[in-house]
Amino acid sequence: MYAAFPPYEFHFLIWIALVPVFSLLLTAGYMRAFLLTLLMGGVFGALHVSWLEAVEGFPVAGYAVFIIYCSLFYGLFGLLFSFVNRRTSVPMIFAAPVLWTAVEYLRSNFFFLAVPWGLLGHSQYTNIPLIQVASYTSVYGVSFLIVLVNFAVSEIILRLFGKKRKLAASPSPVWMAPAIAVVILAVFLWGYFRVNMSDENDKSILTVSMIQPNIKQNEKWNPEFRDNILTLYRKMTLEAAHNHPDLFIWPESSVPGYVERDMVIFSTVKDLLKKIQKPLLLSGDADIRYEKDGNLIEKLTNNVFLFDQDARLKAIYAKMRLLPFAEYVPYEGKIQWPLGWINPGSKYLAGDKPQIFKLPEANFGVTICWENIFPGLVRRSVLAGAQFIVNLSNEAWFGKTVASRQFLSLSVFRAVENGVAVVRATNTGISGIIDPFGRIYAVLTDEKGDEVMIQGILTASVPPPLGETFYTRHGDVFAGIIAAIAALLILTAAFPIRLRMTMRISP
Repeated sequence: MYAAFPPYEFHFLIWIALVPVFSLLLTAGYMRAFLLTLLMGGVFGALHVSWLEAVEGFPVAGYAVFIIYCSLFYGLFGLLFSFVNRRTSVPMIFAAPVLWTAVEYLRSNFFFLAVPWGLLGHSQYTNIPLIQVASYTSVYGVSFLIVLVNFAVSEIILRLFGKKRKLAASPSPVWMAPAIAVVILAVFLWGYFRVNMSDENDKSILTVSMIQPNIKQNEKWNPEFRDNILTLYRKMTLEAAHNHPDLFIWPESSVPGYVERDMVIFSTVKDLLKKIQKPLLLSGDADIRYEKDGNLIEKLTNNVFLFDQDARLKAIYAKMRLLPFAEYVPYEGKIQWPLGWINPGSKYLAGDKPQIFKLPEANFGVTICWENIFPGLVRRSVLAGAQFIVNLSNEAWFGKTVASRQFLSLSVFRAVENGVAVVRATNTGISGIIDPFGRIYAVLTDEKGDEVMIQGILTASVPPPLGETFYTRHGDVFAGIIAAIAALLILTAAFPIRLRMTMRISP
């Protein structure tokens, strides 16, 4: 399963990766099924996010807790699979993808502990025709199809070559394989024609220049490097001005200070804007002070600022989805978390709404760092009027690892879900543009072809939106229906028909 994701990207393997697991689950008891899938999730998770170990100061214990936490959802799937399989006659070829997708949806929306990362469907981010279904179902529809195929293959193999055993009610392989093949082919062909028959493929609404300075993490907030950082941004932006973009974009935490009240930063930006005569999008913190219960409280907000060519501040966005324990402490004052879990800088306040940045050419929304992995958050910006999304990120934390490629792969789905382009501007890579169909068509690379930990400027056009998609209009309807069906399956297993009949005829 791990090999289907970046960095190896043997995407086809995901369609058979779960076959051995399903073959064992079909005859497994509750505990065995739980432990088997827990182990699978643990191994996959440990490999998939091994780049967390590159984060300076990130405790090994924290890495272990994170892996165990994510593994529990895999274990939950195994337990529910065994529960439904052993206590109902529901065909598991139907139940398996329903339960898996429901658990993925739960993991992706589990309050402040939500982790929509490494979902099965994410492995197919370069399978452009297939992932067009995400414009209706988000990534969950792709995961559903993957599990459907995996279970069908395992069932066919066991029926044709396995030992005789009691099987749950399942369709015959004689028609099961062709039927599923028709479904997959239909989805693929629909996606293929959706992409290739569009008249939006060669259009553009504006041109952007992304500045990727490649500043090391230990230098970004060091006062000794402040002047050098501002000088570098100024130099690279003036160089990018030769490309005549409509908008200049700096990455997350680009300004080492408080934009609105630091006169050195503001004067630098103002002087630069006089020269480039185009709007500039940049990121930095703002400090907030207020009284609570007689005490002075000091907090920060992680902001994005849009300045027009006359150095007027046109709009501000405050990050809405903060990183738990790194930017804020969940249930602060109510739960006593281990001190080792809490970053000393965990004193940020979250924004409460998306901000639409308006240019003469187009309107756009912004996400900061990991916000782009949450489908609902990007959807809110598009519903508010964004014609494309700009994701600002600082991935210097992760060094030259696969983390940036994984972030990029998830952004592909935000584009497809909403039919809008996604512009990714990062400090160290990967900076690029994803079109509304999910095609990554512009990426900054150096002369060696490297995408990460490099310095450079990427100027490219942004394609227009495709128009409101089903997902933008209705959100996670598909996942919600799947979750409801999964709940019904679990209730059916918990209260078998015979028990319900007994209860009904009891005096």
